[in-house]
Amino acid sequence: MSTITSLIIALLLMVLVGLILWIIAMNLPAKNIPQLVSYNGTPESEENLKQKKVQTQIERKPAAPSASMSKVIAANTSSPTAIPIPEIDVPDPSTDFGDGNDFGDGWGDGDGSGAGGGFGNIPTAMKKRCSKADRLQRLTSSGGTEKCEDAVVATLRWLKEEQNEDGSWCGQKQIGMTGLGLLTFLGHCETAGSEEFGETVLAAITFLVDKAMKNNGKLGSDFKDNHWCYEHSIAVYALAEAYTLCIKSFGENINQLEDAVMASGQFLINSQHQGGGWDYAYSEDSARGGDVSIVGWHLQAL
Repeated sequence: MSTITSLIIALLLMVLVGLILWIIAMNLPAKNIPQLVSYNGTPESEENLKQKKVQTQIERKPAAPSASMSKVIAANTSSPTAIPIPEIDVPDPSTDFGDGNDFGDGWGDGDGSGAGGGFGNIPTAMKKRCSKADRLQRLTSSGGTEKCEDAVVATLRWLKEEQNEDGSWCGQKQIGMTGLGLLTFLGHCETAGSEEFGETVLAAITFLVDKAMKNNGKLGSDFKDNHWCYEHSIAVYALAEAYTLCIKSFGENINQLEDAVMASGQFLINSQHQGGGWDYAYSEDSARGGDVSIVGWHLQAL
């Protein structure tokens, strides 16, 4: 009997002790333990941007011993001009290119199949300038009149009279000024073979070609002047345009024009700033890296 009583008392004591411990535990302040959460973040969805591939006519030389990159123009192929030209229906083509219904493959007389230098060879961006009918069509559709065409021709005649004997224009910055003067004639589709302005165009081309060949492709009136990069790019632009119209389009034979275009264009590419632009004196590592006006002319030349 006494054994049973002792067991009951021991059991009650254990329950009592457990109850006391539970009460103490409930009254203790809870300790906030920071919970570490790890997870694998998924990258944000990115658009798959389709990068446009620019086709150029430039190939690279094998790397020289120095760390600088060598750049070369390749003139084996011609890339299509990427300037959109609206299609214009010209019911009455200019008699400058024959009396037929279309220009055909040449510039001769007849139904468009003449034996000329090949009007179809002109790049699309340049073709429209070579038809007076097209020029007048675009003028009138944009609010202009035939007097605009007359004014352009009058200006070209004035420039012809003002040209220096050596083929240049002006007394200062003759390289740049001659480049601009030549571009005005080429913009009217006047080439070395033009009846009225052919001699003027050829003289200007010859002047620039001569300067380029004598200076290893460099075109500037004063190479000590930091701003000669403007003259060079303008002159290269004019020579390249002359090469496209006179030689590639009309098959005119102009001595050393292609060599001058390649040499001057090569210098332009080799002198590009490491940041991608062009700067005064053709510095390739200047802090500012060039400006928009310089870069614009160089892009036009290219």
